[in-house]
Amino acid sequence: DAGEFRKFLLDNIRRYHQSIGQGIITEFHKDSYEDYYWFSRVGEGSLGGKARGLAFLNHLIQKHSLSEKYDGLHVSIPRTIVLTTDWFDKFILENGLQYVIDAELSDDEILSEFVASTLPDDLTQNLKAFLATVDCPLAVRSSSKLEDSNYQPFAGVYATYMCPPVENKDRMLRELGKAIKSVYASTYFKGSRNYIQASGNLLGEEKMAVIVQTICGTEHGSDFYPMMSGVGRSLNSYPVGAEKASDGVLNVAFGLGKTVVDGGRTLRVDPLYPKKIIQLSNPKLAQRDTQNEMYVLDLSPSAFKISKNDGINLRRVPVSQALERYDRPELVASTYNALDDRMVPGIGVRGARVVSFDGIFQYDRFPLAKALSEIMSICRDELMSEVEIEFAVDPVKSSSGNEANLKLLQVRPVSSGIGSQTSSIEDAESIISNKLILSDNALGNGYFTESSLILVILPESFDRMKTELMAAEISAINSRMTADGQTYILVGPGRWGSSIPTLGVPVSWTDISAARMVVEYGIDGFRIDPSQGTHFFQNITSLGVGYLSVDQYAGSGMIDFDALRKLECVFEGEFAKVLKVDGLTGFIDRNKGKALIGF
Repeated sequence: DAGEFRKFLLDNIRRYHQSIGQGIITEFHKDSYEDYYWFSRVGEGSLGGKARGLAFLNHLIQKHSLSEKYDGLHVSIPRTIVLTTDWFDKFILENGLQYVIDAELSDDEILSEFVASTLPDDLTQNLKAFLATVDCPLAVRSSSKLEDSNYQPFAGVYATYMCPPVENKDRMLRELGKAIKSVYASTYFKGSRNYIQASGNLLGEEKMAVIVQTICGTEHGSDFYPMMSGVGRSLNSYPVGAEKASDGVLNVAFGLGKTVVDGGRTLRVDPLYPKKIIQLSNPKLAQRDTQNEMYVLDLSPSAFKISKNDGINLRRVPVSQALERYDRPELVASTYNALDDRMVPGIGVRGARVVSFDGIFQYDRFPLAKALSEIMSICRDELMSEVEIEFAVDPVKSSSGNEANLKLLQVRPVSSGIGSQTSSIEDAESIISNKLILSDNALGNGYFTESSLILVILPESFDRMKTELMAAEISAINSRMTADGQTYILVGPGRWGSSIPTLGVPVSWTDISAARMVVEYGIDGFRIDPSQGTHFFQNITSLGVGYLSVDQYAGSGMIDFDALRKLECVFEGEFAKVLKVDGLTGFIDRNKGKALIGF
């Protein structure tokens, strides 16, 4: 009928407009901006590293005709505008904020100064024109000149804020302005300063562009989140069993991506063999080692407040609770049937829920693993480097779960960790007679000899309910060592840098900036796989910090705790000890992924 024909014409016109907007960077003009421009720049300055990566992805989607290549998947980047670095310079100058570069101010004081300042009026008018085309939540992300370079990714160092949609556009404009100024302020936070110093750059040279983009996801009551968020790496640094390093690896989670990049429990998938997921190999393992909490965006406007914590309006909710309200649970979860001792797809029966994404990886509702594997391969070939990508997936509302939008959020080059070296693990074993730590899963290269100190949390001092107190103690020790010009080897249980305190000690990179090697070990009942998708992991490995994983209970590696206890203790806190070792030496054989620490 006429109505259907009209809808057909409008859909095709819109599809045409979207196709001509792909693959290009358009100049933003407030009087002519349309919502089918995928990527627009506001200003004449630099896009910054992260935005360049997004523009690159947008170009690849068009160049390789990826948008509709895979049945049931619509591939694109989120609709994005980039406020180039010249707005940052103008904001700093017009508000007289140059003094912040050298001032001894706390992060909260810096944030207060920036938020109280005023954005340039012409920038505000551009933002107002953009908001007129938006009715969904927005992510406000950093894109500094130094971000996502080959050797200094600055992953997670600067802030990202999420703004819920507000019916009153003037109010939303104010909230968006606060978020942009907060991202600007994060350039000068303590963690950023420390990272810039450690990477050999100067704070005065850093410039900040800002990405404003729509968030992939759907509204569920007062919450907003995508079906899946994830990180993919073209090189699997820790292949298990029949996996190959060249297969790559995906770490995916239900809900927002904070679960993945901050070291929460994720599903680990080999993109070439997505039906063979080790965590799902038996029901007991599936219940123990899969995701049980997720992050969602709180849509109530009052939840968004100015804070150094950029996750101020994100809530952590139990997966089981969210699944009861989710409209496509068969894509996300399986249920443990105790009577048959097996996993059943969906949540149609009573039992423990397990985030398995069986509907996608086992039953091929759409070819997500294949698409991501090919996209990573394309990026690797184009960049001539191993890569890491961030992505989100959400079902198309009108498709009954048979189609989904795949949004590519970021790409960055990463070190392969494979190459020439002059010594082997056998050479190191012949030199180091007293072996304290052996690892079969390590990243890094060569000898580490500058440290004579080991900062360790021993198994008897570990309490999974007090990991936040441990993080504070580690941070205080690190500050003293940094002030004294000392470095150390860090050793502790679980996952360093996890945002979920029960999985490990929730330090940030700033809290361990003087560490030269980082060792994670498993203890009975507390075994955590190395997480390759976290910002923490990306930063420490890119800065040349050795990364070792030891799990004696799984027969992987060794730590001689008795020998550690006999070493000279120069400081003892409530949880951590600092041990002094003359001739302390670490070695990582990056071609074999093995490491040794001793003296």
